[in-house]
Amino acid sequence: MNLLAATPSSDGMIAGAATGFRPLDWAVVVLFLLWMLWIGYRSGRRNRTAEDYVLGGRTMNPVMVGISLFATLLSTLSYLSYPGEMVKYGPVVFIGLAAFPVAYYIVSRLMIPRYMKMNVTSAYEILEIKLGRGVRSLATVFFLSLRFLWMATIIYASNARRASRKPGSTLFPAQSCSSLPE
Repeated sequence: MNLLAATPSSDGMIAGAATGFRPLDWAVVVLFLLWMLWIGYRSGRRNRTAEDYVLGGRTMNPVMVGISLFATLLSTLSYLSYPGEMVKYGPVVFIGLAAFPVAYYIVSRLMIPRYMKMNVTSAYEILEIKLGRGVRSLATVFFLSLRFLWMATIIYASNARRASRKPGSTLFPAQSCSSLPE
């Protein structure tokens, strides 16, 4: 069956398309989970202290730390939305994206090595040392609020896309918090 030529039914499903996991799918998932457990077990045996676990024994290359930070700030939604933004707004979006690697390179060469020399395990400890415990707590609340709102936006956008394909459907905020069928 040519899925590209197939048309979806009223419920958004393509007639004849496979639904659910087959045994091979489950085997791949189980193998992946076992592989992750093996990697965790192997790398966990090398850790002697909590600092080894959290900070990699303070032996990580600052450029690699910068690349890791760069990767954690991008999501699937980012990868999917950038081409559309580029078409809509033109090269201005590209200039902003081109600044990411430059900014991360500068941060990895100037700021991260300086922070790695300090005897701290997080940026929140630096805030507490310089500005007090109240500022550290406030920064924690702001960060967690930002992450929750970010995740809610991604879930909402994903569900809005799914709901927009169904005729006559509307998306309410309560629906964005669940994966239950409408």
